[in-house]
Amino acid sequence: NVAVVKILHEGSIGAGMRRVEALVGPDALREINAERALLDGLVQALGSNDPHAALDHARRLVEENKRLKNELGALRAGDRETVVTSLAAEAELVEGVSLIVADVPGEDMSGLRDLAQRLRDKLAAHPAAIVVGNAEGEKAQLVAACTARVLELGVTAPSLLQDAARQIGGGAGGKDILANAGGKLPGEVPAALAGIPARLIQLLHAGG
Repeated sequence: NVAVVKILHEGSIGAGMRRVEALVGPDALREINAERALLDGLVQALGSNDPHAALDHARRLVEENKRLKNELGALRAGDRETVVTSLAAEAELVEGVSLIVADVPGEDMSGLRDLAQRLRDKLAAHPAAIVVGNAEGEKAQLVAACTARVLELGVTAPSLLQDAARQIGGGAGGKDILANAGGKLPGEVPAALAGIPARLIQLLHAGG
């Protein structure tokens, strides 16, 4: 008779205890065949003809995947730094505040936050406000960042996004120096961004 013995951890019968499960006869053959089919499938997926070499092949693929991810991350970081430098040079002065408003395609919310924070850090010595956003698929995304000096003038990131967030069908939330908004009206992103300068002026007058 063919038998397969499995040793399973069983938390319910005490720490360090194990449950032994035995399969015999037809059940054992089915278990062996299922595991063999799984192994064959993995070997084929890895493009290998030798099961013994499949493990090494899999390890090499994992290492290659890690390397490519690291290289991609470095490229994206370099691209963002280029975007930051370009956007910072295009800042407009609105009643004494350096304002950057930009539609940046291809970035998720995390990427937009990273851009906004980098721009804020680059302009930290000035009263400055940044709003970046895009329409990705069926989502509208906006992120605002404010320097400490613009906070002194009564402008915060959530308040700067308040009207724009409603326009894209969502709401704004976050901290005074960094906030984000998401909505279900991606087609409204350009108009929402276009309204930011007027919103900034409104907040500056209210704060003054």
